[in-house]
Amino acid sequence: MGEVKALLALAVSRPTLDKLAYLIDQFYVSDGRSVFVALRNGRIAGIIGVEHTASSYGFITHLAVHPELRKKGMASRLIRHVTTAFRLNEIEVE
Repeated sequence: MGEVKALLALAVSRPTLDKLAYLIDQFYVSDGRSVFVALRNGRIAGIIGVEHTASSYGFITHLAVHPELRKKGMASRLIRHVTTAFRLNEIEVE
């Protein structure tokens, strides 16, 4: 869980331990909200949070890629994953 919080902290404005705990323990366990992590060589490489509705609309709430893995298409793959997983035709970014 420490790796998830560390990467999520890169996507959060003024991250605190309380804010990160809230996101993981409460925000992303609510209906219509999901968080996905991408793994590379057994390590967390990226994270994306999304709010989705019954329609084909989604809203990216958080997106971060490990600094060593940036500029390699990881964020694009994460966005494609949630777009496909929830069959989104329209997606907005915070």
